Amino acid sequence: MEYQEPETLWLLILEIHRKDKSAAVQQVLSAGPIENLLAIHGESFIERVEVEARKDPAFAKVLGGVWNNRINDTIWTRMQAVWDRKGWDGIPE
Repeated sequence: MEYQEPETLWLLILEIHRKDKSAAVQQVLSAGPIENLLAIHGESFIERVEVEARKDPAFAKVLGGVWNNRINDTIWTRMQAVWDRKGWDGIPE
C-alpha cells in the first residue's frame, strides 16, 4: 500500500493513531507504516508529519520510535526536530 496509495496509508496511520494509543499499536505504526511512508514518500509527507507532531504530542511520541532505515537525511533531520524520544530505547519518560 505504501507504494501505490501513500495518501490512503497516511489517512490509515492517522486513524489508527487516533483510535488506539496503546504502546503495542504505536510501536507498530512507528516501525512499519510511518517509517516506510517517510522512506518512500518523505518529500511529499514530511510537512504533514511535522504539522501533526506539533499539534499532537502523542503523534510526536510515535515518531520517536521511527528508525532512519532508508529515510533520506533531509527528511530524517526534519522529523527529528519534531519527534519525542521519551520512552523509547530506555530514554526516561
